[in-house]
Amino acid sequence: MRRKGAILMYEIELLVGGERKKYVRNEPPMLVDMTNAMKYQMHQIQMYSKDGVPNDKELDQQQKDQAKFASVFWHKQFSEKAFIEGADLAAIEVLSQALNDALGSSKEDEKPSKDNGTVDEEGTESD
Repeated sequence: MRRKGAILMYEIELLVGGERKKYVRNEPPMLVDMTNAMKYQMHQIQMYSKDGVPNDKELDQQQKDQAKFASVFWHKQFSEKAFIEGADLAAIEVLSQALNDALGSSKEDEKPSKDNGTVDEEGTESD
C-alpha cells in the first residue's frame, strides 16, 4: 500500500501465466471490505481457537478465504484461482495490510510501546 497525496493506493503483483502482473486499487476500504475482513477474521479465530493445529481442510479454506477477500478487494481484477496460484510472500504482505486497514488496525497499533517498563538501579522507571 502507498499513499499518493491523500489517496490510498493498494498495489499487488501476482504471477499470472508466467508473467508478473500488477493490480491497483485507488480507494480506501469500503463497508463491504470491512465486512469481508471481519468474516475472514472470524474464520481465523474459529480455526485457531480450538485445541490442536489446523487440519488440511481448514488450511485449504483459509487459502480460499484469502483469495476471495483479495479478488473482491481488488474489484475482481483477478480471479481467486489466479491469486492462489500467483501470490508470493510480497503479495501476502500487501493482502495482510489491506485486511488490517479494512479492520481498522494500523502499523502504529502493532508497534510496541516505547515505555518498556524497565526499572533502573535507583528504582525509577525508565524508557
